[in-house]
Amino acid sequence: MEKEDEILYIYFTHISQLCFEKAKEHIEREKEPKSVTPWNTFLNFLQQLALAEKSYIEIGFLQNKHKSFLRKDNSLRSVYESMKNDLKKLEDNCRQSMLDKRVQNYCQNITQFLNARINLIDLYEKIYNVGLNKQLRYIELQNLIETVIKRNELGFTDISL
Repeated sequence: MEKEDEILYIYFTHISQLCFEKAKEHIEREKEPKSVTPWNTFLNFLQQLALAEKSYIEIGFLQNKHKSFLRKDNSLRSVYESMKNDLKKLEDNCRQSMLDKRVQNYCQNITQFLNARINLIDLYEKIYNVGLNKQLRYIELQNLIETVIKRNELGFTDISL
């Protein structure tokens, strides 16, 4: 296993065990100080991902939303969308070195993961809203769940992530 793969394996193990602070600390130890490389940028991104995943697990995005057109949208969905854009920029800025190609691959896989998270957030919000109306239409929920599954079933091809 390459060093980068091992770093990611440990990071995602911490994330899967809901040890978000350990994941951030692990990435912090692996960063090269004062180095501006695609790999270091990717590691910075992983620290942000740990924070977003913590928010996702806490299901805070289902709380009442008081949106105003003057306020910036800080919803978890918009955080994930912003992270997708950051990953796209990073992917586009990678050169042709072997490590950069691997970073591109990691970016593509995590983008698929973020798309799945956004789809699930949409699903949870719809379920939440159905629950507020006290009228459960199970067939609609079943269709929503099947749609999320179909959209994402072929998206996770890299077993290391």
